Amino acid sequence: MSLFPYIFWTLLALVLAGLLAGWWGFRRGRAARSSATDPGRLEGSERALSLLRATLDSTADGILVVDRDDNIVGFNKKFVEMWRIPEAILASRDDRAALAFVLDQLEDPEGFLKKVRDLYSQPQAESFDVLRFKDGRIFERYSKPQMVEFEAVGRVWSFRDVTELARATASLEKLHRDRTKEMSRINEELRREIAERSRAEEELKRSEKQYRDLVETSHDLIWSVDAQGRWTFLNRQATRSIYGYEPEEMLGRPFTDFESPEQARVDMETFRKVKLGQPFFKYETIHIRKDGRPVYLSYNAIVVRNEAGEVVGSTGTASDVTARRQAEQKLKESEERTRTIVDHALSAVVVIDAEGHIIYWNPQAERIFGWSSLEAMGRKDTEILIPPRYQDLYLRIRRRFLRSGQEGMLNRRVETVARHADGHEFPVEIAVSPLRWGDKFIFSAFIRDITDRKRAEEEIRQKGLELARSNKELQDFAYVASHDLQEPLHKIIAFGDRLRANAGEALGERGLDSLERIQKAALRMRKLIDDLLQYARVTTRAKPFGCVELEGVVKEVLGVLEWRIAETGAEVEVGPLPAVQADRSQMLQLFQNIIGNALKFHKPGERPQVSVSGRVSEDGFAEIEVRDRGIGIEGKFSETIFKPFQRLHGRQEYEGTGMGLAICQKIVQRHGGEISVTGEPGAGSTFRLRLPKEPPGERSSS
Repeated sequence: MSLFPYIFWTLLALVLAGLLAGWWGFRRGRAARSSATDPGRLEGSERALSLLRATLDSTADGILVVDRDDNIVGFNKKFVEMWRIPEAILASRDDRAALAFVLDQLEDPEGFLKKVRDLYSQPQAESFDVLRFKDGRIFERYSKPQMVEFEAVGRVWSFRDVTELARATASLEKLHRDRTKEMSRINEELRREIAERSRAEEELKRSEKQYRDLVETSHDLIWSVDAQGRWTFLNRQATRSIYGYEPEEMLGRPFTDFESPEQARVDMETFRKVKLGQPFFKYETIHIRKDGRPVYLSYNAIVVRNEAGEVVGSTGTASDVTARRQAEQKLKESEERTRTIVDHALSAVVVIDAEGHIIYWNPQAERIFGWSSLEAMGRKDTEILIPPRYQDLYLRIRRRFLRSGQEGMLNRRVETVARHADGHEFPVEIAVSPLRWGDKFIFSAFIRDITDRKRAEEEIRQKGLELARSNKELQDFAYVASHDLQEPLHKIIAFGDRLRANAGEALGERGLDSLERIQKAALRMRKLIDDLLQYARVTTRAKPFGCVELEGVVKEVLGVLEWRIAETGAEVEVGPLPAVQADRSQMLQLFQNIIGNALKFHKPGERPQVSVSGRVSEDGFAEIEVRDRGIGIEGKFSETIFKPFQRLHGRQEYEGTGMGLAICQKIVQRHGGEISVTGEPGAGSTFRLRLPKEPPGERSSS
């Protein structure tokens, strides 16, 4: 852009500043001279304003004047024409409507508003920028404050339409760029033409050097020998890598110097064919490195002739294939080991092709099926292995896999029946796996004779039935026997009470003591029988498992033990407990026995303290701890107390039959869990329960 707009607008701003200053001074003086207005001066001001308006209307720039309160004071016709403001908005004098109409035309109204706000926040600032319209027009904008006596009293906004100028400038710039690009292209072509000659001169040298570098750095040996088999050329990198020599140490010597005598005889026979004119040959040989180690080489060679057609030597390449030969040897050894392992496997290993022909038959297959390898190889599996009634099914499974890839019973262990060479059938466990071999499939079968296992399983099943029947008979006997034993005990206790009531005085002191002992013994016997029944009923009267909230179970148990808790003044603390799948009635019995023991085995003169807490372990078990501060237990008795009728204290100290913890253990075992106890004498005991959260199925222990 030129400097003209700045000069013009600066001059215009000075004129407007003076006129606006006069107008502003006139406004300020009116109040003081409202009663003494100078008609001549007023007329002069009006002529000056009229002259200013005519000047502004004739300029090519749009002019907008605002006062210091941001109110529009005036504008020229060009401003209205440039901004295309409707007459209705002009007539309304609505500054906001005018501003909204102006902003709606701009590409970046927010940026324009920000600049306006920045100027209003700095009354004495000047600003110049370019406005771009949505319809493609471009305006230059200039804003300058109006100063009166060092005070900003307003602001003049000037707008110039530079759309055509910008387009012309852009067109000239494009033309300049195009011309510059064309000149650059011509210069580049000239430069390339000049450089081409230099490249052509260097090409042969570079090509020769590249070939030499390629040969020298190649990992493959590039070699030449003369008609006597003496080295005439060896590339350096490969010679060092393969032989461990520098080329100078080998050149001029026959290649047989680097072989064993046996290998040299073989390779000289090959070289004799070269001298007879064989055009191309390929062979593998073994040479000796400088350090004495053998190296396996694969040679490719062509005959070299002179202009007369005479053979003057040979040239070619050689690759170090030592790693490949070693890998092949290892693979061969691995195959032999695999075959040895398979041949000595306990299972029969049979491999068949897609048509069912047997292509491998290990020694164990000979022992299991009675066919020798010579007899089995090449025959179809359905012919010698599969009983007739299963042949169609077996063929359908194989054909379905070959047709659609559906494995069905493949890649799974299956129990079925096989046929022996003598015709009898026997049970086997078989797993058949399809293997891709090239573009076809083969099937490997691992077969185990499970006759002995089936016989053992049947024996176990029979013993299980016998054990179940025995347990049932034992449970029935225990139930009947306990009831039969209860009857005489009832009579002993009842007749003892009658004897005490009717003849107590006649019995005397010793007689009454004996009678009391008899009755106590009978009561203990009845308690033992009741506990024995409870022990048997853990399995005989078990209920199905369901979701049991252990926290609710413990609270119900505390309600049952409420009298004993009040009597002993016990403190029982229960934390959050998980839910499990269990028999709820047995959970009540389990926690009643454990918490009842904690209340019973407390230190004399001290209040029992019991805490129950629980959590869920990482392996999915509910782990419950019942701690007390009672008399404790020695570690050597931690397993003894779970056996039936085992007591660690006399009846005079603590009542009971010794069956409570045995019942607890049987309940826990039925639920697939574990119970244990730790403690120290005088320091209390901790019972730990591990119960699976998921139902383990019905379990029992006899």
